[in-house]
Amino acid sequence: MSKEFIIPDGAVKIKSGGYYLNDDSEGIEIPEDITSIHLPDTVTEIGEWAFAGCTSLRSVQIPDSVTEIGERAFYGCNSLTSVKIPDSVTKIGDCAFYGCNSLTSVKILESVTEIGMGAFGGCSALTEIKVSPDNPKFRDIDGVLFEGSKLFAFPAGKDLQTYDIPKFVTVIGTCAFKGCFSLTEIRIPDSVTLIGDHAFYDCKSLTSVKIPESVTEIGTSAFLNCSSLTEIKVSPDNPNFRDIDGVLFKGDWLCSFPSGKDLQRYEVPDFVTCIGSSAFEGCSDLTEVAIPDSVTTILSDAFKGCTSLASIEIPNSVTDIDVTAFQDCSSLTLIQIPESVTEIGWRAFKGCTSLEKVYAPENLDLSNAGLSSDVEIIRY
Repeated sequence: MSKEFIIPDGAVKIKSGGYYLNDDSEGIEIPEDITSIHLPDTVTEIGEWAFAGCTSLRSVQIPDSVTEIGERAFYGCNSLTSVKIPDSVTKIGDCAFYGCNSLTSVKILESVTEIGMGAFGGCSALTEIKVSPDNPKFRDIDGVLFEGSKLFAFPAGKDLQTYDIPKFVTVIGTCAFKGCFSLTEIRIPDSVTLIGDHAFYDCKSLTSVKIPESVTEIGTSAFLNCSSLTEIKVSPDNPNFRDIDGVLFKGDWLCSFPSGKDLQRYEVPDFVTCIGSSAFEGCSDLTEVAIPDSVTTILSDAFKGCTSLASIEIPNSVTDIDVTAFQDCSSLTLIQIPESVTEIGWRAFKGCTSLEKVYAPENLDLSNAGLSSDVEIIRY
């Protein structure tokens, strides 16, 4: 059943909490079950989280008075099939249309000078992002969004299995290929120097990646949730990164273990001093990881979601276990924390539902570690 919601004349802003008649007023709630909405031309800003969670919203007419679409403004509006962005809009915020799974096409007009990271991420039906030829900052090539030499966003619904990144590209942007389920192969040219955070996040069909010698920086969680990825290969001429059997390293850091790699037991090489953020996150096949006594730091989310991990021995060299490092390791039954550890991060063991015993030094604070009240803590 169609349900239109009309925001009255005089409203100046819409954001989390509803619509606002002036900057000092309290928000007036917008129902989440609306299918369409009318905005008056007094509205100048669609602010952060404005329509987030309105899962029935199918259409919205944005008036020419609006200059900004804020962070997560239409987040998760998965029934939204079309949106016309007027030429008054200059800014589209981070994740503004993230998860709008029915959106098939977007047109960026010449007025837009700023687009936030992941603005169109996870839009699984989006086949093209078109840009006005008069826009001085952005352009599209075959529906793929570019900002200068940066590949900004690849539409997740584009029906391609392989994609050759153009040779003028030097930066693969944050969340650039996020949620591109169809892609099995992405060829990275040797012009690329930087791969941004979450660049290939959730590319579930991607089986292999080759990092050329030109790449000097790879962001956090660049290959997270790539459940078919069996190897990350690095050019032997790359001076910054290398791979050993398809596992990615930078110096003495273990950066990324491909989550589609068919291994149950893995021995971390004994030159490694740091297990990086999200290094093993989501590696659900691993049952055991052997950590050498060269390792001193286990960073955030390092083993998060390793649901089959039943055994892990933390060596006496480790001093820091960062936030959510072992969160949701639901098969772990016992953890022994060595005396060398001086800090346990927030929710480091949250969601370890099989955990029965934790051995820990007498003075180590475990109050924020996320341990269940059923876990027996044995001090030594």
